[in-house]
Order: sequence, then structure tokens, then C-alpha cells
Amino acid sequence: SGPAVVLAKPGPAEISDVSIEPLPAVAVAGRDVEVLERTEHPDDGGPALADASTVVAGGRGLEGDLTPVRDLAAALGVAVGATRDIVEEGWIGHESMVGQTGTMISPRLYIGAGISGAPHHRLGMQAAEVIVAINTDADAPIMEIADFAVVGDAAAVLNQATAAIASRRTP
Repeated sequence: SGPAVVLAKPGPAEISDVSIEPLPAVAVAGRDVEVLERTEHPDDGGPALADASTVVAGGRGLEGDLTPVRDLAAALGVAVGATRDIVEEGWIGHESMVGQTGTMISPRLYIGAGISGAPHHRLGMQAAEVIVAINTDADAPIMEIADFAVVGDAAAVLNQATAAIASRRTP
């Protein structure tokens, strides 16, 4: 009896042939809304974030360059994740956002680079079995929950990891 709050997360949908058709621009009735800009974010081709067993995520500490995150994710064949801050900055699309208003994930391995560990993001990734955090700030909140913490420049560490993986995969 009385008010209740119900939270639900939809299960994965079956993949089928999909055709994408752009919708015509329409006026929004009763609102003063004007689209100022549209930013298309390329698909990284990796697995879906919600279903990924490993996620490499980037944050504001990468200073706008997500190339190291994407390169490591591609080398490992895993999903790319992001914090709300960099999604709002337009560095990557909303589909990559991990957190309370993004995707809640529970991968076997989560690698967070340049991420402070704000409560919004932590809520979305703290169910990971193993958490690796890379940050220049040893006192960042994400370092407290990390199973492995690397204090250093996130881009440099990711680039070294990508190079090490590539060298082992080259015949």
C-alpha cells in the first residue's frame, strides 16, 4: 500500500537484421527546443558494453584523447566504457557511459584509466570481479576499491599495455 519505486533493467535483445533510417526533423510541440549541433560517434566495433566480460574505460584524466583506451580495447577485443563527464563533453557517445544513468556493468575485468571514481561511475562498475585503476592521483576514490592500482599517466600505461599485447600476438 502506498507509493513504491520500481527499478528494472531490460535483458539483452536478440540480434536480427536491422535497417537504420534517419527520421525527418520534426517540431517539438509546446517547447522552445532548438537543435544546435549533432555529433556522430563512430562505433568501435567491440562487444556491447552491458554484456562484455572485459571493459576498458576512460575518464577526464585522458584529456580528451581516448585513443589509448580504444587501442587497448581493440587489442584485447573488449568493450570501451566511459565516465559521464567525458560523455557530456562529447568525447564519446552515451552508449559507452558506465554509471547510474548509463550502463550498469559486471565484467570479469574492468580497467579504468584517468577516472577519479565519482559515486555515479562507481555504482555502475563496482560489481566487476577484478578492478584495475590507472590514475596519477594515488588518493583518487577509484584507487580505494581497485584490486590493482597503477599510479601513473593513464595514456602512457595504456600504450605500454597495448604494445606488450601486440608484441605477444605477432608471430
